[in-house]
Amino acid sequence: MTGGMENTLKEWATGVRISIKFTEEEFAPRYQKHRAALLNLQTKSPTWFAQFQRDLYSKIVLTSNFPHLKAIVTGPEEDELDGVDFEALEASATAKNIEAV
Repeated sequence: MTGGMENTLKEWATGVRISIKFTEEEFAPRYQKHRAALLNLQTKSPTWFAQFQRDLYSKIVLTSNFPHLKAIVTGPEEDELDGVDFEALEASATAKNIEAV
């Protein structure tokens, strides 16, 4: 996610969007750097990191436009996918949305 956000910010760096192709060759090193930082944070502060993950996931779900995800409330002992309506989730991934990626 961080790599995608970084790419988007680079596209708008001049104030006018200039499309930058999001390729593995270009962004793999940045992804690896972000991943290493997250793993380091998780290792050094596992309790905080677990809470951060739950909070971030909950915020994403609650602010999304996917009502089939909103019923999910995750706790440390719960499966975050319990209650997901997978059929509705699949239906939300229309061909138009896939082509945009």
